[in-house]
Amino acid sequence: STLNSSSVRLINTATGEAISATLQLSATAKGFTLAPVSSLAFSTTYRLEVTNALQDVSGVSFEAYQALFRTQASPVMAFQAT
Repeated sequence: STLNSSSVRLINTATGEAISATLQLSATAKGFTLAPVSSLAFSTTYRLEVTNALQDVSGVSFEAYQALFRTQASPVMAFQAT
């Protein structure tokens, strides 16, 4: 399988750091799941990268793809004195 950290990766855009994650091919081999090993930081932009090193079962490379997303802000803790 070409599904590995060279073909699919998650990058913290502020630091350029690759995020440690597990990759799993779906049962139908038509998709995959990327699951970060640790929680992602709040209010941080990440880039999902799929490179042309990822190939289908016939050995044909996927077109390179990138997507950006931002995690939510840190939740506000509300305390009420009684």
